Amino acid sequence: MRLALREVKKRKFYGTNEMERYELQSPRQRRFEQFRKWVTIVSSLIVAFLFWGLLAAGLVRYFFKVSEEGALLYVGLPIGLVVVIFLCTKLPELTRALGFDDHLR
Repeated sequence: MRLALREVKKRKFYGTNEMERYELQSPRQRRFEQFRKWVTIVSSLIVAFLFWGLLAAGLVRYFFKVSEEGALLYVGLPIGLVVVIFLCTKLPELTRALGFDDHLR
């Protein structure tokens, strides 16, 4: 029993055989994985856009007493777009951070 437990700890992927991880998928499974990947990426970009844009707009509104519409339109929107463009340039790192393999395109 002790030997089997040591073998499991040595394995890189717990609970699965390495060959199972890279077995061929049907076209339907590949399409589903691609769809799931892009939904996750786009929703992460939307959340980043909203978070950083609203944070910047809130800080500007608090410190400079700007109207809500002005802060959102002239500060929050550009800051959010800059963050999204920056993250789009880093898409390979973002996909790896979200847990997707490199072979999914």
